Amino acid sequence: MRSLRQLLLSVALLLLYVTAFAQNGYDVSGVVSNEKGQPVKSATVFIGGSQRVMATNDDGRFHFAKVPAGTFQLSVQMLGYAPLVQNIIVKDAAIKVELKLSPKAIGLAEVTIGNNKAWEANYNIFKDNFLGTTANGKQCVIVNPGVLNFSTRQGVLFADADEFLVIENKRLGYRIRYMLKHFSYDKAQRLELHDGEFTFEEIEGTFEMQDYWAKMRLQAYQGSFRHFLRSVYANTVAENGFLARPLYGYRRFTVNNRLVDPDRVTIKDSPIKFDSLISAIDTSLTSFKFKKMVVTYDPKRAIKFANKKPATFESTMSLGVNESILVLANQQAVIDSRGSYVDYESFFITGKWGSLRVGDQLPIEYKAPLPEIPRKAVPTNQLLALLHNWTDSLPQEKYTCTWTNLITRRAIPCGLRDTLPVAPIMSCRY
Repeated sequence: MRSLRQLLLSVALLLLYVTAFAQNGYDVSGVVSNEKGQPVKSATVFIGGSQRVMATNDDGRFHFAKVPAGTFQLSVQMLGYAPLVQNIIVKDAAIKVELKLSPKAIGLAEVTIGNNKAWEANYNIFKDNFLGTTANGKQCVIVNPGVLNFSTRQGVLFADADEFLVIENKRLGYRIRYMLKHFSYDKAQRLELHDGEFTFEEIEGTFEMQDYWAKMRLQAYQGSFRHFLRSVYANTVAENGFLARPLYGYRRFTVNNRLVDPDRVTIKDSPIKFDSLISAIDTSLTSFKFKKMVVTYDPKRAIKFANKKPATFESTMSLGVNESILVLANQQAVIDSRGSYVDYESFFITGKWGSLRVGDQLPIEYKAPLPEIPRKAVPTNQLLALLHNWTDSLPQEKYTCTWTNLITRRAIPCGLRDTLPVAPIMSCRY
């Protein structure tokens, strides 16, 4: 009898666990229509940066089940229509949205690049700046390069695509479908800009290949900007291997009017205490307030540095290969547990993080196979919670473009570019 009771209890607990797991998330659904209000069939709808993608049905409807709490970009692509992106915040209830497409404007380029030799040369420029030149970027292959259109205007190379670019990342084991909205490259001034939305699909492979991809994904994740923001949300920055120092400014060193150390900065060699910078808005979102910081990924030194006594004077340092600069462009950044943030004007990024491209990206669902570090308690700011509840339903225009200097690796929100000491170029942050 006792064994039967234990069995029934075990079954009951298992059913309770399964039920709780099934309820872990909320439905995101809606309808896609054209400018006349008619439903659009077979439009591609996806959650940007994720593995969630589907086509609308005959009534223009779509449905994503069990979407976790957080902030997302809902994107729509349909031939003949301009791409559409809408920010959504999933909190504690299902969401229904109406997405209205507009006809795609057809622009005429001044000069169209037509011969094969010129196309190949500009395709190589596109790959280097779009996929990146890191070990991950070099292992990416664009499966359908024929959908790319190249043109020039006043010496600037432009690229667009009417269909999704299909990219296979041989090093990370993902197939990426990228909705390219804009790409430009000015060779004379080394200016580059790209913008778009994308979704991931895992490539099938042998057990050996899957094991290799798992190792490379972990390598790409550790020390990344997403890794950092997730550690900020959990208030475990040092435990995750990051050192953060306050930044006070930039130092420009010149010899014969030539800039010789563009990445030298003024800091205070003291650990930043994140307890005073973050506060919970609700169970899924956290407010992150700061001014400027230099972030280094160095797991061997992070804990010891976090317990270091505060420095009493300022000093200078040059950015190394593992250093990044983070400047808050708004009053606050609102982040979630996946390392995503609500407002894409939130950060000015410099250094290592500013140099990464499409080939270095991981889906938002990625979970590193590492020992779990418990989240530390984060106090709730009731005023912020009230203000956020009032504003989170307001429509937001997605903003991902930043200016980046290819030499200094400095990425700057467009609104700040006139206040900084370098001539920037444009790029896109993820």
